[in-house]
Amino acid sequence: MRTSPSGHTTARLHGPDVAGGTARPVVPDGMFGTAFWPRYAVCLLLPFALLALPGCGASPSGSEHLGQVTPPVERPPQGGDVDETRVVELVGGQRLLHDGQHDPHSGSAFRSPCIAVPFPGATVYLEKPEREQVSHPYTPEGATDEEREQNRLAWIAAGRTQKLLDLLPASPDKTGCFRAPTEQLGDAEFVILDALERGNAVVENTATGGFVPDVKVRYTGSRAGPTSGIGYISVSLPDTEEPFLSVQWWIS
Repeated sequence: MRTSPSGHTTARLHGPDVAGGTARPVVPDGMFGTAFWPRYAVCLLLPFALLALPGCGASPSGSEHLGQVTPPVERPPQGGDVDETRVVELVGGQRLLHDGQHDPHSGSAFRSPCIAVPFPGATVYLEKPEREQVSHPYTPEGATDEEREQNRLAWIAAGRTQKLLDLLPASPDKTGCFRAPTEQLGDAEFVILDALERGNAVVENTATGGFVPDVKVRYTGSRAGPTSGIGYISVSLPDTEEPFLSVQWWIS
């Protein structure tokens, strides 16, 4: 944990390891309090999650596959004043690359299938699930309130994933990836954000044409009163302050 020149808190995070963990801050356990995130708040394993609600999603690393269950990304408490930046290493995203490949435009850098999402100054590459892998959960009769809430979040996450898949063209581009139209993403941006928070993406600096080892994820929020507050999550390249992706986190 360190404080940046601008005064906000910065922590370094690692992406998923081979054992299938999710991005975690390199700080003492319990940084945000053990009661903050519900102990069993989990949902379908997709590399995607909600944003304005306690997130749920996937980090398909090592032996993990789509459809498994993983805990939500641990974020700062929402609803109050916060300014925290985390450096997330893009370890999980390396699964998308062929060994030794460093040129995003070589035509053979990526394992297929993948999704390319261009932003100002950066292109984000994600693992592309098959459409049949994106399913809505079944809520059985007699399910607990907790199970119903988990399934509700999973339904929304699956819907956002399907929306992203619906935007993709029928054929990949010369890199072997399916390029998403950024201006039509809408709430499918949350899919990209969750992958970045977990380190499950490859990011190209379009100015240099090379891949970056990590990204900065910044959580900001300001609350002036009971019904006057807003929070954002933004993502930037390692050596820049201007975010290439910024989404609304919460509002009151």
